[in-house]
Amino acid sequence: MKKIVILILIILTCKSFAAPIGNPLNPEIIADGFFISPASFINFRLGYEGNFVSDARMDKKVGSGKVDNFKQDINSGTLTFNLQNRTDIFGVIGAARLRSDWRFDNLGTMSRIELETNYRLYWAAGAKIILYQWGNTALSIGGRYSKTKPTLSFITQDGVPQSIESTKISYRDW
Repeated sequence: MKKIVILILIILTCKSFAAPIGNPLNPEIIADGFFISPASFINFRLGYEGNFVSDARMDKKVGSGKVDNFKQDINSGTLTFNLQNRTDIFGVIGAARLRSDWRFDNLGTMSRIELETNYRLYWAAGAKIILYQWGNTALSIGGRYSKTKPTLSFITQDGVPQSIESTKISYRDW
């Protein structure tokens, strides 16, 4: 039975990937605070999160071209509610900027697009739950959804500046 459970866990995590959700024991790490007793059922934490991605791997969709470089700079604050030192429910709000360049086939001709956005509102929400703990080892599960709709600072096609008047960008991460 133990081998079957381990096999199922391995199969379920084959398509897993890392996200900036921190230490698996985060819901339990901070037991004392300035305002809330350690015996309290619920407590909260405030913090800073800096997420600076320098070369992200992007999924390619048909007709989208090859993404050569993707940079993301996020500065944000977090508010986390903790339940029974086992569950964290958090919200993130801050500012994000994106920079990207990619190649695509434009009617038989290879073209290159470069763009950079201004810093704009970024928000995220998520949760983390400790499923099993044994000493300092823990198995937890967590997830988060984030979104930003920045405005363009510039966009170029093959080095030639393009108009940014009607261009819109929406970035989501799950």
